[in-house]
Amino acid sequence: MEKKIWFVLNTRFPTEKAYGVTTGMTARAVNEISGFQSCVITPQRDLNEESPVESIEVKMPLGRVYNYLFQSRYFSKTAFVLWKFPYAMKVAIVIRKVSGVVWVRDVALAFLFRLFGFTTVCEIHRRTSMVPRLMLKWLGQQSRVTIVFITERLRATIGIQVKSYVIFGMAVDKRDLNNSSKGINFDNLVVGYLGSNHSSGNLLTLDSFINTASIALEKGWGINFQVVGISRKEIDSKYQNSMPPNIKFHGRVRRSEVFDLIDTFDIGTVVYPDTEYFQDSFPIKIAEYAARKILILASDTHAHRGILGDDKALYFDPQAPLGFLEEIEFIRENPDIAICVVENAFNWVKKSTYQARAASVLNSLQNGGNESSDFID
Repeated sequence: MEKKIWFVLNTRFPTEKAYGVTTGMTARAVNEISGFQSCVITPQRDLNEESPVESIEVKMPLGRVYNYLFQSRYFSKTAFVLWKFPYAMKVAIVIRKVSGVVWVRDVALAFLFRLFGFTTVCEIHRRTSMVPRLMLKWLGQQSRVTIVFITERLRATIGIQVKSYVIFGMAVDKRDLNNSSKGINFDNLVVGYLGSNHSSGNLLTLDSFINTASIALEKGWGINFQVVGISRKEIDSKYQNSMPPNIKFHGRVRRSEVFDLIDTFDIGTVVYPDTEYFQDSFPIKIAEYAARKILILASDTHAHRGILGDDKALYFDPQAPLGFLEEIEFIRENPDIAICVVENAFNWVKKSTYQARAASVLNSLQNGGNESSDFID
């Protein structure tokens, strides 16, 4: 009999947001492991999006009240926190007859499901506040619990003792690895940006990207710049009448179209500030660039250095007015170094697939002090 892995979200699914992509693709990878079957549980099933795996909708208790409060600018966070307990209870009732493992991305939900007696996996993507940290500390000492930290740095920052944990960040499907020889067109570089102009309410800026495009145009370098995920209308109005013509905006695209577009990039940029919020970030685009053999050019931050080290990306100083441009110049003048960096990143990401992610976590459940020693056949 196949063992059931329940991926429980308290947000909409499917979605092309990073949490939806990683959840859906990890769940699909679980299905590829003999003896396991996954299902995503969500309070809001989006019928306009195609799910990569089986998914079911378990609506929030008192849904009308929840939706009213959640849409309020004053009570949305309160509703999001308070409804976790009744939602977890409702989900537990639904899946109790089948049992299995509950896999969540929320400490409070993980705490509740373990109290209800479920074997539990809890992904940690950011440092926690005081109350969730206490819950996580308790979870870390329980049997039949595995904690997944997206980086070693995050695990060390949180600084609690955990009996069973896995370090595994963002990933790619093994089928998306570009095993062919892509190469870099150093004479006519395409510099690309993938993503939106905000992250969880934190605004991002493309100033360095746009300014570099303007200077490259003035120098007659023949470099093209592509932006995937942001439309020109979303860019700060100060650029509306001075946007350099060597930038093309594709706007938001469907997930199925992303790789076709970024495959035209020679250089993939990762432009985030070095603020406390982004120090915990692991942008999924890093893994995707590496998988498609696109040279990664990242802002020099603690997070990016921690993920990519010194050999899997090139870095620019986001505080230096010409830092971005100078690094592109370095790439053009040192093609051998650029090619070596691409290969290092590709060899790294080959081990960072959703299939490896799923296998690592399920093996950890078996070997991390589980009460059921035959969890994985």
